[in-house]
Amino acid sequence: AGLTDTLAGGQFTLLAPTDEAFAKVDPAAAAALTADPAALATVLQGHLIGIAQESSNIGIFSNLITVAGTSIPVTNDGTTITVGGAAITEADVPADNGFIQVIDTVILPAA
Repeated sequence: AGLTDTLAGGQFTLLAPTDEAFAKVDPAAAAALTADPAALATVLQGHLIGIAQESSNIGIFSNLITVAGTSIPVTNDGTTITVGGAAITEADVPADNGFIQVIDTVILPAA
C-alpha cells in the first residue's frame, strides 16, 4: 500500500483491526478498496498515528490525528477506549517502532 517509506522511520501507534473486524466490512466496500490502491493507502494511513502512544495516554485525548491527516474521535468511559468508533480490545502490544492497539472495527472514511 506504499507505506514502507512512512514506516521506515519514527515511532507509531497502529490501530490494528481483528479478523472479525475485517469480516464486518461490506464486501462491496472491500472490493472497491482493493481496486483502488490510493483509497486503500488512505484507509491504512487512517489506522496509523504518527506517535507511539500507550492506551492510557490515548484515553486522555478527545481526538487523534492520523498519518492520513484525518482527525478521529477518542472516547474513554473508564472501561473502554474507542478511537474512530472502534474499541481497543487488546492494548499496548509492543512493536519495534511503537505500539499496536488492537481494535474491533475497521475505521473507514465517512461516505
